[in-house]
Formats: sequence, structure tokens, C-alpha cells
Amino acid sequence: MSYQDHVPIYIEHSDIQWDAKELVENHYPIENNCWELQEGNFLLLKTGSPKDYNLDPWNRKLRPWQFLDLDNHVVDCKGWGTMNPNRKSIGDMLYEIRYTTIEGKCIPLWKHESSLCYI
Repeated sequence: MSYQDHVPIYIEHSDIQWDAKELVENHYPIENNCWELQEGNFLLLKTGSPKDYNLDPWNRKLRPWQFLDLDNHVVDCKGWGTMNPNRKSIGDMLYEIRYTTIEGKCIPLWKHESSLCYI
């Protein structure tokens, strides 16, 4: 495991992020069959994939990440999680999130919250 694998991706709400459709259709097509672009313009881990899947849509190892929450606290995330651990939204109840970066811009990756969707 390299040093880079341990350096967290840092996310702020004001960060410029990739548009998932633009990224996949015009720049970097998905290379990993466990991922799909959803109609709602987001990248989702396919149902039936391993629940602790650790590669992004471009076959790179997922890294830990940190984000600055709405209360200006840095939250460390080693794996899948929600953006607002203290405030559960409907999206937080349905999906978990991680991030990866391409060309210095972040892109959120989503998976179903229910472990029943994954092996």
C-alpha cells in the first residue's frame, strides 16, 4: 500500500465537482463493470457488487476522505458514509457516499445504504 492510499481526499461544499454525465460521456468512460451512470446523473455501485467494494469506476483504489460539514467541523471517513451523520435526510437513508478525484476535481460515488443490495 502506497503513501497516497492513506492520504484522505478533502471535500468542502464549495468545491467544484465533476458533472457525472459530462465526466463519463465526454472525458473518462467507466472502466469498471461494478459501476453505472444513473439517469439522475450520479455514479452508483451496481446491485450485486461486493458490499465493501474498494475500487472506483476507473479501477483505482478508493481512499479515505474528509469533509467540512455545515457546522465547519472536519469529519473523517475511512469508508462509505453519509455527508450529514447528525442530520439524516431521505438521501442519507437510501444511499451512502464516497469520493474520488479526477484531474483535481472530486466526483461523488454512491451505493445503496441497504446491505441487502450487495454480496
